[in-house]
Amino acid sequence: MIRRPPRSTQSRSSAASDVYKRQVMLEAMKERVDYLHYLKVAAQLMEFQRIAAEIKVDLYTEKVKGMYDEFLRQQAEYYKGEKVLRKLEDEINNRIKCINDKLVEMENLNKENEEESPGSKQTLRKKHKKTKNKLKEDEKE
Repeated sequence: MIRRPPRSTQSRSSAASDVYKRQVMLEAMKERVDYLHYLKVAAQLMEFQRIAAEIKVDLYTEKVKGMYDEFLRQQAEYYKGEKVLRKLEDEINNRIKCINDKLVEMENLNKENEEESPGSKQTLRKKHKKTKNKLKEDEKE
């Protein structure tokens, strides 16, 4: 609390006046020191916030980079698996084609054998149709 000079002392150079002046100067200095301390603390706080923001950005960047690396790794595995699947699919298609070719070849051989053999069903059917047609022709005449 600031001490005021007594009212009875009119002179500016009295001891009470000197005490009052010193107190006012001390208060002003205290306020200035408090203000400077406040500025210093505020500057430190701003610096801490800047550093924290940089750290946060760095951490976020690292997190994003890690996620991107993981994505690239998974994509590489996917394409690697896709290549393996394509290879297997091509191999299966080739085998199916070979089997189909052999089936066609066997069917052709069976047709040739049936046509060549005199007792085959197809040959007998043809003969039967011919005889039937002849009989019908004979009946008409």
